[in-house]
Amino acid sequence: MPPAGTRAASSVCSGTANVCSANTRMDCRPLLGFHIVFLALLPLSCASGSEPTTWAVDASDASLPADAPSSESSTFSSDGISGTPAINDADVARDAANAADVGSVDGSDAGSVDGSDAAPVECTARGGVVSWANGNVRVDYDMSRGTATFLYGGIPRVSSFYAGVALGSYTTTTMYKTRTCVVRGNEAVVTNTDSALPTIEQHFALAGGNKFLVRAIVLGSAVGTNWISPVVMDTVGGVDVGSQGDVRVLSIPYDNDAWVSYDAQPIAGSGTSYEAAAFYDNVTRNGIVVGSVTHDTWKTGVYYSGASGKLDALHVFGGAVDATSTHDVVPHGKVGGSSIASPIVFVGYAPDWRDLMEEFADTNLSYKPQLAWSGGAPFGWNSWGTLQTQVTYDAAVGISDFVHDSLQNAGFADDGVVYVNLDSYWDNLSDAQLDAFVAHCHANGQKAGIYWTPFVDWGKSATRQVEGTSYAYSEVWLRDASGSPIALDGAYAIDPTHPGTKGRIDTFLAAFKRHGFEYIKLDFLSHGALESAVRFDPSVQTGVQAYNQGMQYLVDRIGGTMFISESIAPLFPHGYAHGRRISCDVSGAAVGPRSAEYEMNSASYGWWMSGRLYRFNDPDAIVLEGFTANDNMTRLLSAVVSGTIFLDGDDLTRAPAQALARTYLTNDRIDSVARLGKAFRPVEANTGTAPSDVLVLADGGTFYVAVFNFGSTAADKTIDLARAGLDATADYAVTDLWTGAATTARGTLTVTLEPGFARLFALR
Repeated sequence: MPPAGTRAASSVCSGTANVCSANTRMDCRPLLGFHIVFLALLPLSCASGSEPTTWAVDASDASLPADAPSSESSTFSSDGISGTPAINDADVARDAANAADVGSVDGSDAGSVDGSDAAPVECTARGGVVSWANGNVRVDYDMSRGTATFLYGGIPRVSSFYAGVALGSYTTTTMYKTRTCVVRGNEAVVTNTDSALPTIEQHFALAGGNKFLVRAIVLGSAVGTNWISPVVMDTVGGVDVGSQGDVRVLSIPYDNDAWVSYDAQPIAGSGTSYEAAAFYDNVTRNGIVVGSVTHDTWKTGVYYSGASGKLDALHVFGGAVDATSTHDVVPHGKVGGSSIASPIVFVGYAPDWRDLMEEFADTNLSYKPQLAWSGGAPFGWNSWGTLQTQVTYDAAVGISDFVHDSLQNAGFADDGVVYVNLDSYWDNLSDAQLDAFVAHCHANGQKAGIYWTPFVDWGKSATRQVEGTSYAYSEVWLRDASGSPIALDGAYAIDPTHPGTKGRIDTFLAAFKRHGFEYIKLDFLSHGALESAVRFDPSVQTGVQAYNQGMQYLVDRIGGTMFISESIAPLFPHGYAHGRRISCDVSGAAVGPRSAEYEMNSASYGWWMSGRLYRFNDPDAIVLEGFTANDNMTRLLSAVVSGTIFLDGDDLTRAPAQALARTYLTNDRIDSVARLGKAFRPVEANTGTAPSDVLVLADGGTFYVAVFNFGSTAADKTIDLARAGLDATADYAVTDLWTGAATTARGTLTVTLEPGFARLFALR
């Protein structure tokens, strides 16, 4: 069985709020009788039934289920291997039935994983190995061992991996004596059979580019698991990026709560990344990326362990839960029924791992597209910066007037659009005042925004009636194994599948639309993805399934009438918002906790989401008053390079804040880069939980170079232009976009920065 146990719940992300207000936040069995299908989904050129589980995988150390055998102890010799016999009619009929039962790769409809109905063709094995290749990507399957090796350019990158699933006991593809192989359409199918084990099929196909994809599916009646991995590698040195200059792992957080950070750390020890991970040499940039590209059912973990720049273990698995990282206090939901599908997992290699991260994001979009947005980058103002709980009608309309008179008329806008957004505590205003506020914004040529937390109950009163319904809040709470409501960040999580929750969504969204709001910030969304011992919809077996249902309900009810911005939210599933906060809440300081330095860690290592999974990364509102000039410049540019929702958060009824806003928000050279809405890429990726200090954006014939000094002393930074992606032999005209000062550069660019200061240049 997988190891049991979870840790204490994580801390709250944001400050203090009224717990009783509906809209405010509290910051503050036998194995026989079924078979298993493993699908490596790479196009080649050649029910209900969920039951509570008594164990969980603690993703911090859940390399494998506790009873998992090693690959060495569980492999078989070639004795008894049948090689590649011809496919008979029974095999074809069984494969067709399985394909229809399993459904498509996104689980939306039945059919083979690539939509092909081609007849199977027997594979050709040489020396007991079957190979498939597309460009630089090759997969070799050892028919005697039940393991596969991923090669790039003929060099092994991930060696001897197999698949495993925790059922009544732990079962892997290395435990089998007989294997057959066929190619059917864009899939190559290896079928593992043994009289004492369930049948396992592994499907391999190469979709082009630098990767292949892999999935596992269990078929049968009344089967279930909450741990399944299509990629299990436990060979010493079995993952090798090919060079040893400065080999690192990029560990990616599950969400952005509790001031969590990305971690670009040396490979020395073990850990778990969420949904994806990168393993790369920062010197050469050679790298491997693995991660889930479907997010309909599982929280995906990437467990790794290694030393000296190589991995000795890599497990990409569905069923990742952890009380700190995913905030779960209940085991991952047990997926059961007639079929159990793992996440589809991306495995790739490229000479530049940053390109591969973008390819990973693009591959995700092939399964679920970005939520379409035809407008520009959001410019404007948000109340959760300085005013926070003290927002009033008079302040809001006064700020609308200032933004109109002094900012938007001076170019602080995109496509002529500016948003003035009420955050938490918008219910300090009456309904009549909300109507008047929206009308005032419209009269000023602005759009009005609102805030809401759809999956939390701040009041925590069992008898309080859910707005717009006849249900009590106690009926919609998620609960742990003891029946207690699940608390996170000072609020109780509520069930996205419950009709009471949906009725509440209907009620609030109808009011927001009636008032005329055109922007909505949705916060504390991770609550909706928590695992729970109870849930209203019996067909929903996991927190991710519930989250998808709740978010789709929200999007459908909004109906395209608002810009949707996710605040505290899981990185995946995507496709439900136009923007997502790149980090937790940020202050106006350049360095230190909750500062621009903190936000830039996430911007440095999460750039690949912006323009792909989400139209924009959100760097949080910019607060200028109360901080130094160096702080202000660093915070301004951290927002610009994030790719970007460009909102001020000052109390713009105050003269000092107004003066700072006029100074920092109306520089057209800076604003023009923000209007691009594109994230900058890091030049170096060797900073652990700190940010990269040089980032670059190539846009047409212009290269934008942002340089930060997060140190405590002045620094001269010399940027190698070739390393930054420019032509080392070209002569560039260089413009400091803040001052307009012009100079030239060839080969290198030297920048002098005071402590906590930043500069942005255009090179043409």
